[in-house]
Amino acid sequence: MEEKNSQEDLEEIILLFLGPRLAGKTTIKERIFDGLQPTQIIYVEQTIEVRVDTQMNAFAKMKIVDFPGMKDLSEVPQDTWHLPASENGLDIGDNTAKLAVIYVIDSQDGQSYRNALTDLYKSAELLKNYNKNLTFDIFMHKSDGLNEEELNAIHDDTLSYIENINDVGIQISTTSAMDQTIFDAMSKVIQKRIPEQAQLEKWLNLMINNANVAKAYLMDVRTKLFIATDSSPAENTQLSIYEICSGMIEMVDGISNVYEGARLSEIGDSDEDIMPAFDENHESWVTMKEEIVLCLYGITSNLALVCVVREDALNQRGIMMYNLNLFRQTIRKTLEQSRT
Repeated sequence: MEEKNSQEDLEEIILLFLGPRLAGKTTIKERIFDGLQPTQIIYVEQTIEVRVDTQMNAFAKMKIVDFPGMKDLSEVPQDTWHLPASENGLDIGDNTAKLAVIYVIDSQDGQSYRNALTDLYKSAELLKNYNKNLTFDIFMHKSDGLNEEELNAIHDDTLSYIENINDVGIQISTTSAMDQTIFDAMSKVIQKRIPEQAQLEKWLNLMINNANVAKAYLMDVRTKLFIATDSSPAENTQLSIYEICSGMIEMVDGISNVYEGARLSEIGDSDEDIMPAFDENHESWVTMKEEIVLCLYGITSNLALVCVVREDALNQRGIMMYNLNLFRQTIRKTLEQSRT
């Protein structure tokens, strides 16, 4: 499959990160989109100016706008919000842009929590007047330091505070950069901005029923975000199913890099000749300790289907592989049509 990677071929989703200083906005951005590891979080520098980055996935081009917490959104004139940051603008497009706002609050900072809610209210009012088609999510961040009772109390308090502005459909997620919750929350933010989302879920539901698969995620290989999943609930295990599926991508990527590095050492090639760990025909299988069987099935070079396979499905592998391949061809055709 020949992939088109030019920016003109993909719709643009704008992710705007807001919130008080030191809430963790830049850490979230770097953790998800730049491969920052939890052990490196303490080295993340504070953002003092509007920073804009662009990332690509199979379905969209994502513009990521990191707004510094030490500034007030109202200080930036609305008639400059569409301008690039280099021209003192906000770079969030016009009032028709696919804008997703993520407001990050440090759930452990009780002193600034109330001030953050006040700023959240003001920012939401300004933004929904500018772009009525936006989506708005609140990340109650650094949740790993609180117990369940404390998290529920903060969640309920925040929910009651935003009742008057919830006509934009504000959703609240508890997140941490130390675990998979931040990837799960960001996946759901992006899914709301992908037009094909409902159809992707429908096809995944059809595929898992016909292939006897327990759970499936359509995942962006580089960021480990899931573009879509089926509607069946994930079974409870010691690790979340999504975390297990994400871990499989990391494992395959790591093993591929080891063997590819050894190959280059033997033949004397440079790092520029390294073959990618994934391609559109990639296929990997692994059996977990909990007797969970996982299948990693390439769709494109940056998109993979990760499935939790039922044990009895392995006895009818031909039927399962037929349905996996049918799903692969359907997604490829959808991508081609969306870029023409």
